[in-house]
Amino acid sequence: MGHTDLEGLIHLVLRVLGVAVLHRFLIARTAPTSPADEAYDAQMAIAQAAFDSEDVDEGTRAFAEKRAPVWKGR
Repeated sequence: MGHTDLEGLIHLVLRVLGVAVLHRFLIARTAPTSPADEAYDAQMAIAQAAFDSEDVDEGTRAFAEKRAPVWKGR
C-alpha cells in the first residue's frame, strides 16, 4: 500500500468510523514491535487521545438520540 493509499484509507476511516477506530489501528500497529512496558505506555497515550476527542461526545450523543453520528475526526 503506497503513502497516498494509506492517507486515503485514514481519511475514509475517520469519515466513516471516527477517530476511535483510527486510534485502535495505531495501537495494533505499534504493539507487536515494542517491549511490553513501552507498548503499554504508548497504547495508553493513544487511547487517552481517543477518549479526549470530540468524536467520543458525538458518538455518545448520537447513540442516545438514535441517529447516525457525524464524525469530525478530532
